[in-house]
This record gives sequence, C-alpha cells and structure tokens, in this order.
Amino acid sequence: MAIAANRGAEVSGIDAAEKLLAIARTRSPNAEFQQGNIEKLPYEDNYFDIAAGFNSFQYAGNPGIALAEARRVAKLGGTVVILTWGEPEGMEAAGLIGAIKPLLPQPPPGAPGSFTLSDEATLRGFA
Repeated sequence: MAIAANRGAEVSGIDAAEKLLAIARTRSPNAEFQQGNIEKLPYEDNYFDIAAGFNSFQYAGNPGIALAEARRVAKLGGTVVILTWGEPEGMEAAGLIGAIKPLLPQPPPGAPGSFTLSDEATLRGFA
C-alpha cells in the first residue's frame, strides 16, 4: 500500500488488528486506515478502482462473504486482488506467521487458516 500511496494513489485500508494498522499508518501516513471486519466493509458500493486483500481472505470467518464484499466495493470493471501466502513447505515466510501471531486478533470460529488458499487450485476455485 505504501508503494501505491507514494505513487499518488488514494489509499484506504481495513484490518481487524489495531497493532497492524498502527504499522500501516507509519508506513503510509496519508492513507485512511480503520479497524473493521472484511466481511462487512464500511465503504459504498462501486467505490474503489482496486480492492485488494493482502493475506486476509483466509482469515475471515466466511471467506466467500469477504470476497463478495470486496467485489461490492470495487467499481464496475474494477479489479479484486487476492494475495495470499505461498505453500508453506520450504517457504521462509511460514516462520513469519508464528512471529506476528501476537499482533493478530483471534480468528473467528471456523476461519480456514493461514495456508488454506495457498494451493493454486484451491485459490483459483475460491476466486
């Protein structure tokens, strides 16, 4: 998001974890960040040119509802981007997830988990 903001984009973000929002605010001080739920985005329909979920859909209680919300807030002809972790085998970032766990809120009951969408076929089916 910082890269987009530095290139002149108007950036907004939402996260359930206030500690992660604090980090985002330091990296992109001109962006609008708020705490909230990806399954109930606080934005108008057809609002964004791009709606991107950075390692987020797999942590939603209902990822399908979260994806529908991203589509709802994306403009007609806009883009919805799903970014997720790669497959954990041999991935250095797998250790990162354990390190940042204290910064994250408890996942909702039934949330799929960190690597649920890491498999390409699963991700394509979800999208």
